[in-house]
Amino acid sequence: MYKAVLIRNEENENQTLGSLFLFFGFDLIYQCCTLELPNKNNQRNISRIPSKRYTVKPRHSKKYGKHYILENVIMPDADYEYLSRLMETYPVRINSSKVSAQLRDRLYWTNIGEEYRDLFNFRYSNIPQPIDKQQSLQDILTSGYTDKQKSRCLLTNTGAVRTNKESLLHRYKTTGMITIVFEKEDLSMESIRTFNKIEMERLQTVPENYTKILDVNKASDVLGDGWTVDVICHILSKLFYFD
Repeated sequence: MYKAVLIRNEENENQTLGSLFLFFGFDLIYQCCTLELPNKNNQRNISRIPSKRYTVKPRHSKKYGKHYILENVIMPDADYEYLSRLMETYPVRINSSKVSAQLRDRLYWTNIGEEYRDLFNFRYSNIPQPIDKQQSLQDILTSGYTDKQKSRCLLTNTGAVRTNKESLLHRYKTTGMITIVFEKEDLSMESIRTFNKIEMERLQTVPENYTKILDVNKASDVLGDGWTVDVICHILSKLFYFD
């Protein structure tokens, strides 16, 4: 029997930090750090769930069986075919730019939602694209200016503090491997900065101040290694309608 134990170590008005342990019988098989919403009396969308014992049952659908979502980057055709055969479905391709100010082109293998099958009865995910919010990078900045319509994909080191502004500008203009913000409208090198925590949260569509307790480097790790929340919400919104 599986058993999950969540130990909440620290909390304040902004978030709750803890550790999650997963056991199979008496064997520890997985553990990780957790970041939850603050305790606000279980209010919908703004509070973590109360501390108590819960019985968690896997949801099983007669149509889909066990639900799953696997995300990965755009890849070579051979890898794409291998993963699709392994997951028994071809993925849906969604760019986070539809729901945020971030260019994050990803493949999602899932058995949730619409589908169609080819002549050999192999499944293709046919989830429709999310509604385009038409959000620009300038819209989510807390201050400053940008000459880009969208940010490049948020990575684990996107918000890392860097002092060499000449190097930042060079990478920005040549490789495009980083997005920078200019504090001055003249877009001068002296006014360059990287994203702050609020801006990174907005790029991944997580609640503002969700990572307030973390420094900018750790927040960048957490957010850059996560999912774009509104994309996952879009996929999960098909869970019951097509059950």
